[in-house]
Amino acid sequence: MNQLILRDRNGVDYEVKDAQRFSNHIFNVHGEVSSIHEEEGHYFLVDDDFREKIRIFYLKINKNLITC
Repeated sequence: MNQLILRDRNGVDYEVKDAQRFSNHIFNVHGEVSSIHEEEGHYFLVDDDFREKIRIFYLKINKNLITC
């Protein structure tokens, strides 16, 4: 349902176990620059596109909460 699934640099889908912790880390540590984030052996290029995917995930969750 409200699963954050991201594709790593090797094309493997990874389901984020704690989306809130993950997104807090991405926005606080990998804020505005491009960098690499490692999560349980999965590597992600964190750039504006990656951060946008996370923003969209939360927008969809909030929309579902409002309309339910």
